[in-house]
Amino acid sequence: MAGGAHEELAQYGQLGDLGLELLGRVGHQVARSQGFPPPEGHAAWTDEAVDELLFEMISRKGENFLLTCFLKTVDDASLEKMFFTPIRNFLIDEAKRTERGKLRRRFAARLGADSRFRAVAGTSPRWALTSHPPGAVWQGDLDELVKAAWEVRGVWITELFQSGP
Repeated sequence: MAGGAHEELAQYGQLGDLGLELLGRVGHQVARSQGFPPPEGHAAWTDEAVDELLFEMISRKGENFLLTCFLKTVDDASLEKMFFTPIRNFLIDEAKRTERGKLRRRFAARLGADSRFRAVAGTSPRWALTSHPPGAVWQGDLDELVKAAWEVRGVWITELFQSGP
């Protein structure tokens, strides 16, 4: 596409209006479609929240981020695809830094080390009791699952330290 974001980046060595628009559009797409929580101080993924996210990401990654994106792409479509992964990875890193993210990693480590549980393939860490048939993933009402979980006997995680494993 003549006169697009990729051409702006080639000509000026930085994002122009079209590049910022493209980056913002990809930022919205990643943030909203991947289920990440908005940045602290924001209740939802507003334009301001996405702008804050992208500013923080580019600030941390530095100028090499844009140069790398430019060198690995040939047009706006490939630049758009190239923006997707770093934004997603940045959001993953940000989520890992939250208390909830730390707790999820600790649970995954504990469940992974316990022979009574097995990981279930999927986009996010999911677990099942080894005594249940493979592929048995709950698809019903959450309240029913919580009730059933309270009725499970003989399965305990006795220690969950404040720090460490």
